[in-house]
Amino acid sequence: MKIKLLFLLLFSTVMSYSQVGINTKTPQKDFHINGSLQVVKELNVGGSFNTVGSSGNKGDILFSNGTNMAPIWSSPAGFNIPSLSVIGIKSGFSAQTNANVFATVVFTSFPLVNPAVAQYNSSDNSFTILKKGYYQILYSSYLDMSLNPVGQTGGTAQSTVKQNNQIIFASITTHNERTDNVRHTSGGTAFFNVNDKVIFQMTMTRDFRLADCSISMLYLGN
Repeated sequence: MKIKLLFLLLFSTVMSYSQVGINTKTPQKDFHINGSLQVVKELNVGGSFNTVGSSGNKGDILFSNGTNMAPIWSSPAGFNIPSLSVIGIKSGFSAQTNANVFATVVFTSFPLVNPAVAQYNSSDNSFTILKKGYYQILYSSYLDMSLNPVGQTGGTAQSTVKQNNQIIFASITTHNERTDNVRHTSGGTAFFNVNDKVIFQMTMTRDFRLADCSISMLYLGN
């Protein structure tokens, strides 16, 4: 009886430290699969004997933490990987704005606003930066003067992106009389700190309306 107990003890000890291989007779890790793997639900990493590992958030990327360390889930922005963070679109015509007055774009839809990077403020139609770093901003603007009478359409149009109410990007063009509309497409790269405000505005030396406009913000890293 003692011999049987000793054999079972030795066998269980060997089994507890053995490696399992699927389609391989020489597994290199505790669990070694020589083939494909299908995961139907979440993939949990990390954790312990008493806790469940993390399954990450939608859109996260799995990153290696090095030898003998559990990999981690992280958003692309967390690793300074360029990621499109904001898309704002304005559709339709705004009310008529007086000449030489800056009109702020009031966005009508947001295909994308990453809450870890920026948030939209409907009170002043600005974006607040939540993650400091470099951003590439592209914008498209449309100023309409078709409601103006003859002799009051030509002039200078300006589209701007402002950081904390200071112009950082601008498109300025001058147009002859009977120019019914002006389109600007431009942008650039700038550094933003947390809580900086970004606002998209346009003006014209004649009365004007804002039509279809859009802005996008690409986070480039810190």
